[in-house]
Amino acid sequence: QSAGEEPSGSKSADNQLQLETGARVAQAVSSGLLLAGRYRLEVPIGYGGMSTVYRATDEALGRLVAVKLYNSGTADQGRQSAELQVLAGLDHHSLVHLIDAGVAAVGDGQEARFLVMALIVGPTLQQRIADGPLAARNVGEIGYDMAEALDYIHANNVIHRDIKPSNILLIDYGNDAQRARAKLTD
Repeated sequence: QSAGEEPSGSKSADNQLQLETGARVAQAVSSGLLLAGRYRLEVPIGYGGMSTVYRATDEALGRLVAVKLYNSGTADQGRQSAELQVLAGLDHHSLVHLIDAGVAAVGDGQEARFLVMALIVGPTLQQRIADGPLAARNVGEIGYDMAEALDYIHANNVIHRDIKPSNILLIDYGNDAQRARAKLTD
């Protein structure tokens, strides 16, 4: 998912730094890392090449949120800033909402950028597909939600570039709703 290839020696050093940083972050999370004085990280719920997403509690408002914590060893600060600016400018019912952002100390003088987003309760489309076929009606409903999301972001001059079942979250409202609802993330 990187924009360009790095020389193998540099890539190896970056990978080692990311592993070391990841271990420090995991240790901090296991001890209840608190970001911005209010977001307490709990358990990882998603992984990517540049970050880990955690279920967290917003202690100021008493609600669950999702926190995307970038690996502090990730050299591409420009890409992180660009993602933040894009997310901050988008607001649509079929997109995961950005709530907050910041930079946090993750130990040993390291800092990592984080994004706080609405926590979507339910599986990814990838997880749901693994359970078996979806009803034709549900496929259409999910497709409709994704078409609306993509129409909106394209109208705002944004191209997603990573649309895949693991980036489509299916909402479980806990009321056995007949209509499938989906949100695009990442």
